[in-house]
Amino acid sequence: MTILIILLAVFFILLAWLLLAPIQIIVDSAGPSLMIRVVSVGSADVYFQDGIPLLRIRGFFLSKDIRFDRFGSSSTMTDKDKTKVGKKKRKPFSRKRRKWLIRLFRIPGSFRLIKINVNVDSGDYILNAYLYPVFGQLHNLRPGWSWAVNYFGEIKLYLIIQSSLIRMIYVYFK
Repeated sequence: MTILIILLAVFFILLAWLLLAPIQIIVDSAGPSLMIRVVSVGSADVYFQDGIPLLRIRGFFLSKDIRFDRFGSSSTMTDKDKTKVGKKKRKPFSRKRRKWLIRLFRIPGSFRLIKINVNVDSGDYILNAYLYPVFGQLHNLRPGWSWAVNYFGEIKLYLIIQSSLIRMIYVYFK
């Protein structure tokens, strides 16, 4: 009986850990890469290596790289078959499906912007001069946010957006 209680306690602690663990979306244009990360659990990272997009999935002690160039669009239908296939009529959304979609589109509102670094060069010295004081005011707006104008022709963006599974569930059912 005590073993069952201990196992249930461990299960609920792990479930609470997963519900409260921060989920981060990290966008880096310098890389360029996109990472979705559950802090202390694992991550999925999309990045480019020699022009080929790769997906790296990491969790606990495992790591797996998946190449996207193998997933080519090979069509099995011929041109004659394509002309025979007719278009299906779309049914209008039912009230139940519309409600579900509205709830689903509320989920991105649960994410918070944690960090943003923007480094821009417009290519025009006069426009850069106009942007310099605006970005200076934006830089002082919030700690962790960095806005800058450069004169080197570089455009960089680094963005961290964070939420948790419990917050997403709350927003969905709210």
